Amino acid sequence: MSFSADIKRMQEQLKAAGQVLPKAGITAAKLITGLLQDEFTASRDPYGQTWAELKVRAGRPLVATGALMSETRAEFRSPSSIVASVEDYGVYHQFGTSNVPQRKIIPDDTTPSSWEKTIQDSLDTELRQVFGEGT
Repeated sequence: MSFSADIKRMQEQLKAAGQVLPKAGITAAKLITGLLQDEFTASRDPYGQTWAELKVRAGRPLVATGALMSETRAEFRSPSSIVASVEDYGVYHQFGTSNVPQRKIIPDDTTPSSWEKTIQDSLDTELRQVFGEGT
């Protein structure tokens, strides 16, 4: 390969590198939304702790209508920010009340390991697409 071909390839890689974080963030947010949905299916919080059981009806907590589950998602906001959101009334479950036991839906200050892995895998995939398998 000639020197000018090497320079051209590097220029293309640098241009593509500018899109690595946004693409990885969008992919990670979609996958994290799936992890959030899995929490409802498994009745577990983002850290794997089982939610408190129901006292009033049989079945799993937080899935009676499916509304809370369908509106809980992660969104890519910037290269350094993926935000998880939940319906307004989800706050009562997130923090608990005197009548509602706490059932965490979104993480608190610590990123769950499953989310970290998802973000890292998304970033690795995008970097490999730009710079090749040795990345």
